[in-house]
Amino acid sequence: MNDSPLDQLSRLATLSAPLAEEFDRAGFSLYAVGGSIRDALLGIREVEEIDFTTNARPPDIERLMSQVCGSLWVQGREFGTIGGILRGSGIQAEVTTFRSESYVDHSRKPAVEWGDSLHADLSRRDFTINAMALDVIALVRNREGVQTLFDDFGGYRDLVEQRLVTPIDPAILFRDDPLRMLRAAR
Repeated sequence: MNDSPLDQLSRLATLSAPLAEEFDRAGFSLYAVGGSIRDALLGIREVEEIDFTTNARPPDIERLMSQVCGSLWVQGREFGTIGGILRGSGIQAEVTTFRSESYVDHSRKPAVEWGDSLHADLSRRDFTINAMALDVIALVRNREGVQTLFDDFGGYRDLVEQRLVTPIDPAILFRDDPLRMLRAAR
C-alpha cells in the first residue's frame, strides 16, 4: 500500500505522540525536523530515528524525555541535544533546543547560542530539503486551522525538483562546516 506524503507525516506525528504530549503539557513546542520529514515526503515508510527541535532548554528536554524514553544519552547537552529511545516504538529520538551557531576559523566545533525562533533554527540546516519542520503537537492534538508543516526555504519544491540548495549563502555554510560538502556528494 502506498501512503501519501500526508499519511506519512501523520504517521511521524503518531510515532512522536508520547513525546509531543509531554512537551505540550509542559508548555513547550516540538517540531520533527530534517531527514524524517524529507523521507516522509519521499514516501519512505521506514522510520528508525526522528530529530526534533524545541524552545525548551536542555534540562527541561532531559526531564521530559526521561518520562517517555527507556534510556537517554546526554553527550550533546552543551550543544542543546538530548537523545533517547522512545518506549513502545523503539524509535531513536534526538531533541535539540532552537539554536544558532557560529564557527571560529579552522574549527568544526561551533559556538552555540540558544534561540527562540524556528525559522532561525531551520536556517542553519545543511540543505533546504532538510530545513522543513512538522509541528507534531498540533497534529497529535488535532488542532484545526494551525499550520503544521513549515517550509520557509522551499525544501519541498527542491525535493520535487531533485535539487540540493542551501538555506543560506553556500559560501558561509560550507566554510563553517566543510563536511556538509561531503553530505551533498552523498
